[in-house]
Amino acid sequence: MEITIQTPSGGALVFPEPAPLVRWFVSGSSGGYDGWAKATAPNRITAEDISALNRFARARTPERRWAGVIADRRCLWLKALSPEWDAAATSEEEWAAQDVSGRLEAAFAVLCGPYRGISVASKLLHLKRPRLIPLLDALVLEQLGVPVPGGNDDGVRAAVAAQLTTHLAAQARANRDALAELQSELAGEEAYLSAIRLIDILLWASHPAAGLRRPVERRVRLL
Repeated sequence: MEITIQTPSGGALVFPEPAPLVRWFVSGSSGGYDGWAKATAPNRITAEDISALNRFARARTPERRWAGVIADRRCLWLKALSPEWDAAATSEEEWAAQDVSGRLEAAFAVLCGPYRGISVASKLLHLKRPRLIPLLDALVLEQLGVPVPGGNDDGVRAAVAAQLTTHLAAQARANRDALAELQSELAGEEAYLSAIRLIDILLWASHPAAGLRRPVERRVRLL
């Protein structure tokens, strides 16, 4: 069940035994964040979503910073991302034909703003499209060798987030069989996670700053 995640620069992280890392992550999580992804309205951003981010995902982002997004009842930018798209199952050809990368960039452009960087934007967008969007927090970006964009250029941040999501979707496709096997194993333990969520969990949990300690070993090789 080995999983290999290529970095944008051409390196790779190899996970010979990914299941223990995911189990460690799940055991330390309340499950509230991933549970909310199953319960939230898929095509609206609500005040309850922001509360869930702050409670379960350590977003620390006040609701007033999202007032304009919450007030947008049409959310055409969100509806443009089909709930049927799955990072591991949507082919590269369909990804290109449907301009998924462009739609992602448009969505991230709406969500990035003052006090709303790539990390919190991806956490909110994952709630709405849990099979498509990974969590792109600082540890995940560092594992991928990508610096967190500085400054306040929301367009730059949106472009980086879309590019990384597209890159990780390609990694999900490349590891589709191994991820499906891992999903099946975890489902037997009542842990139901999308393929792209497993990718970001592996990247996050294998970072030294994640605080993983024995008896679970962080088994990852760099290529």
